[in-house]
Amino acid sequence: MRIFLTSIFLLSTALLFAQQDAMKEPVSTAIIAGTYSYQFPVGDMAKRYGGNSAVGPVFLWKTRTNWLIGADFNFMFSKNVKNIDSITKFVTTSTGDAISNAGLAFDVAPFFNERGFTANLKVGKLIPAFGFNPNTGILLMGSAGLMYHWTKIQFDINDYKIPPLIDDYAKGYDRLSMGPTLSQFVGFFYMGDSRMVNFYGGFEFTEAWTKSIRDFDFALQKKDNKVYFDFLIGIKVGWMFPLYGKKPKEYYY
Repeated sequence: MRIFLTSIFLLSTALLFAQQDAMKEPVSTAIIAGTYSYQFPVGDMAKRYGGNSAVGPVFLWKTRTNWLIGADFNFMFSKNVKNIDSITKFVTTSTGDAISNAGLAFDVAPFFNERGFTANLKVGKLIPAFGFNPNTGILLMGSAGLMYHWTKIQFDINDYKIPPLIDDYAKGYDRLSMGPTLSQFVGFFYMGDSRMVNFYGGFEFTEAWTKSIRDFDFALQKKDNKVYFDFLIGIKVGWMFPLYGKKPKEYYY
């Protein structure tokens, strides 16, 4: 671990002292970014969830020939869970309410949330355009990785807990699924002379082939062996911090 941390420190130091002028030439640099996406589900995923948000870090290496390689992690979340009545049909009354351990009848929908994440390896190409500088233009990016998603049932108040929907029982209702993903991104990439103003934004399309990894689904009363096609259309923005040293300004007397 000490050797690994030392190597990271030395690499970061070397990058910071590698002086380059982003306004005049394509730069080679490591990039750390934070991203936010709003995603609209299509296909099988749209039958389970509505729109969701996703946040996460991105680590990229940009070459002087404007190729980018790297990896990202995205945490997905929302409260837009569909068909809750069919999920909880065996633990609710004829009116759709559930009875808590304190004898209270209430609607369980507010306690259902979507959760998930994706982890990907990425490769892309920056096409200089718009006349800003050689490091700004149209970004085309492709990714491949893994997706997990599930329905999280969260009771924050003890009196509202429903025994059949908590602890290990919740695993029979959460529809935890995983599978491989592919994604494509097209958008605008800007890298300027200032370290604080570097960003990208555009549209991302994600395809995943997921399958339940639970042994039993209580709503189906059997194991779910179906392979689902999950498709997400996202609007994505990222704020970047490139790690290269800037050339000193030239002065003439």
